[in-house]
Amino acid sequence: MRLMLLLPALIAAAPVANAQVAIQGGRGYAYVTGGDPDRPMIGVSTRSTGNRDTLGLMIESVARDGPPEKAAIEEGDRLVSANGVNLKLSPSDAGEPDMDGVANRRLIRELEKHKPGDEIELRVYRDGATRSVRVKTVAAHELNN
Repeated sequence: MRLMLLLPALIAAAPVANAQVAIQGGRGYAYVTGGDPDRPMIGVSTRSTGNRDTLGLMIESVARDGPPEKAAIEEGDRLVSANGVNLKLSPSDAGEPDMDGVANRRLIRELEKHKPGDEIELRVYRDGATRSVRVKTVAAHELNN
């Protein structure tokens, strides 16, 4: 499942305000459409990748000059958690069709608890190591697209 986290404060097949889901080639892609320009976002798009979701939610792209780029978060990194909310799937759940988008929904729920300017702690996995970074959420209209 691909999420534009230009993350609203991200997306899936569950009821999320201003989300639209399309199925292409057996994969679900969720896109944020419209919505409050002041909703908190972190500036990444994410994608579920099946069995590898045990590592965390894959970052597909990072908004130029956005909070994750400033925190040295890169495409291909995995979001392990957000404010302690686990974004990894168990091995028995990873790759199951009914689990598509679960980590994205967890991330969305956590972001919706905040407002632009609030700091959140992200645990990020890259090259066999996990690190913690703090990023400030920004209003959707502040991101460079």
